[in-house]
Amino acid sequence: MIQDSTDRGKMFMGLNIAHNATGSIYALVSIFALIFFLEEKAKKIKILYSIVFLLCVTGLFLSKSTGSYIAFFVAAIFVLWMHFKSVKKFFLTLSVLIIISIPVLWVTHAFERFIQIFQTKGTAAVRLELWEKAWNLFSKSPVFGVGFGRFNDIVSVFHENLAGREGILSVFLHPRFYYGSDHAHNSYLQFLAETGIIGLGLLLFFWCLCFQIIFKALKLAKDDYSKKAFLAGLANIVVLFILSLTENYFSATTVMVASSMIVSLCIGLAWQESKIKR
Repeated sequence: MIQDSTDRGKMFMGLNIAHNATGSIYALVSIFALIFFLEEKAKKIKILYSIVFLLCVTGLFLSKSTGSYIAFFVAAIFVLWMHFKSVKKFFLTLSVLIIISIPVLWVTHAFERFIQIFQTKGTAAVRLELWEKAWNLFSKSPVFGVGFGRFNDIVSVFHENLAGREGILSVFLHPRFYYGSDHAHNSYLQFLAETGIIGLGLLLFFWCLCFQIIFKALKLAKDDYSKKAFLAGLANIVVLFILSLTENYFSATTVMVASSMIVSLCIGLAWQESKIKR
């Protein structure tokens, strides 16, 4: 449940072996709790959602996952704007949210993780090296990439022979496979390296299409539950897109199971409501 790290201190892991996996889920459920709190009209239930929200945010900060922090705050800004659609109310609520977050950040020592973002050592340095490797692989095969799942198999970008024409289409065909949890710590770079512009483009097209369908459904929604569900679906995609800047979450089981379920339910609900209106 709790793991002690030399550079991060005590981290809440839950049932995962990676604190970022735990943080990603707590970023999602914290956003969902925020949405249900904002959209709820019954006072007693609203109080219940506020308690759930504070508990989830505490779990998020205890995970010490910087990428999850950023994803939560960006998605929270998106949710507040979609809910209020008023500049005055938006900034007022955002200010309250920041004020509430400050003591939680201090008590959980999560503020230390934000400071580490601007450091050029530790995990930040490792990420820069992995991003460089992914970009170099992409530059060798920008159209279709070097092959799905082959990022870990390539030990050195400059000492491996790729089959094909470099700069257009080169794939890694060596029968060497490394099975591990290593990745580029950036979904966009990982997919560019392994599947090229075509692969990443199709993936982003899919998620943008899902966003468009749910956004349209939210505009047409009349009942409170549908509004909550659709806004949760949109915020889910925002969280996923931001999380993917620091981890390979476009293909990570932990967060993708939850994201796929929520988005699928939202699209199914949108289809059902469109049938009823007809």
